[in-house]
Amino acid sequence: MHIKIRTMLTVRALHAPLGLALCVLAAAVLLAFSVVGHVGQLFQWQSDDADADVFEDRRLEIVSSTRISLHNQIEWLDRQLDAN
Repeated sequence: MHIKIRTMLTVRALHAPLGLALCVLAAAVLLAFSVVGHVGQLFQWQSDDADADVFEDRRLEIVSSTRISLHNQIEWLDRQLDAN
């Protein structure tokens, strides 16, 4: 087989794996920047209230909260127990 044809076939065969690898790399970079940005936000309160006494300032008692549905949690637990 002619070297030019072999090279062209090799390049075409690598398009899909290289494209996939590039997409994975781009996703990893975006995820890394997202995590770094989120970590920065988590510690923003420390610099905003650096001089505050966390034991005396009631605004700083709860630094985070998450709303949950008790009904959804019970249903999830039931599904997990039924699966076993």
